[in-house]
Amino acid sequence: MILRHGRPLRDVAGCVPEERSLLEKLRQFARDRAAGHPGLFHPQDFPSDLFRAMGEARLLGATDLGTIARGDAIIAEATGSLGFASAWAGQSMVPLVLDKRAGLPAAVKAGVATGETIISLAISEPKAGAHPKHLAATATRVSGGWRLDGEKAYVTNGPIASHLAVLAITEAGGWRKQFSFFLVPTGTPGLNRVDHPQFDFLRPAQHCGFRLEGCVVPESALIGTPGKGFAEIALPFRNLEDAAGIGGLIAVLKHASRRLVARLPAPITDEIALVLGEIAGLETAMQALDDRLIGMLEAWNTETDEAGIRLVAIRDLARRQAAALRELGPHGDEHINRILRDVEKSLDIARVARQIRKARLGRSHFTPGQSPSGKSAE
Repeated sequence: MILRHGRPLRDVAGCVPEERSLLEKLRQFARDRAAGHPGLFHPQDFPSDLFRAMGEARLLGATDLGTIARGDAIIAEATGSLGFASAWAGQSMVPLVLDKRAGLPAAVKAGVATGETIISLAISEPKAGAHPKHLAATATRVSGGWRLDGEKAYVTNGPIASHLAVLAITEAGGWRKQFSFFLVPTGTPGLNRVDHPQFDFLRPAQHCGFRLEGCVVPESALIGTPGKGFAEIALPFRNLEDAAGIGGLIAVLKHASRRLVARLPAPITDEIALVLGEIAGLETAMQALDDRLIGMLEAWNTETDEAGIRLVAIRDLARRQAAALRELGPHGDEHINRILRDVEKSLDIARVARQIRKARLGRSHFTPGQSPSGKSAE
C-alpha cells in the first residue's frame, strides 16, 4: 500500500479475479488516458468522451463496494481530480445499491457496464436539503401507475443521467411521512431539467435540478418496499457513499503532496522536513483507518459507530494535511490549488449534520447510556 516506485495505491490481492482485472485496467486507463485530459477540471462540461471510452473498455459498473472505493482512489491518485473520481464511483455505486436494496430491471442493469445506463439519486430539494421532515415531492396513484410532482435539486451526475431514482412521498397520513423510490427515465414527459450554477469545486462532476410536473410513470417504476424508501435506501446510502469516497480524498491529497514536493527548492530545510514528516504521518494514519473501512464496505456494514468514528478521524486528519500543504505553499501551481480547494470544500459539505453525528459518536464512545441532556438514558 505504498505509493513509491510506481507501486499501486492499494493491494488488490483480496479481490476476486474479475474485480482485480478491472482495477488494473482502470489504473492503466487513468494514467494513460484520463490524467492530463483537458476536460478534467472544466467548469461546465463533463468529459463524456472519457466515460464513453471507459464504457467501451468495460471499466464502468463495478459490482463490489470495495472495488468502487479502490477504483475511486486509483483515479484520484492518477489524475488529481476528485470530481471525476467521484463521478466514476457514483456511476457504479448508485445502481449497485439500488439493485441490492430495491432490485433493478435487467434491461437497466445491462447498460451500466457500458455507460448507457447512468442512474442519479434525486433526493434533495430546494431549500429543504435531504431532511425527510422538509421533503415535499409527492407520488399520487393514478390509473395504471403514479403521478410525480415536485422539484429535486443538486442531483449529482444529473446532466448525464439516463434515469433518476426519485424519492417521493407516497403516504402523508399519520405522524410520519412514507417515502418510496421511483425509477424514471430522464426523457419521461413531465420531467424537466433545471440548470443551476455549477459548484466551483469537484469539477468536472456536474449537478442540476429536475422539476416533476404531472410526470406519470407505470406501476413498475416503483422500486423497493413501498413507504420504506428513505429508511431502506436513502439513509444507508449516505453512509456507504461516505465510506466509499473517503479513499479518493486520501489519494488526491497524496497526489498533491508528491506534486508539491517535486517543486520544492533544494535543499530541503529542517523546517520544511518537519512539515513533510507530519504529512507522512497523516497519510499513514488515514490509510490504516481506511483499510478497515474497505472491509466494512465489502460487508455492507458502514452504519456502525466504528465506521463513523473512522470517518470522523480521516476527515479531521485530511483537514490537517490540507493545512500542512497550504503551509508549504502551492508555489504557483494551479493544479495543487484546485485539489486543495476540492478537499477543503468537500470537507465542508453537510458540515452541520456531520458535526451533530460527531457529537453523538463522542457521547456514545465515552458516555454510553447518557442522553444529550447529561442525564442517564435509562
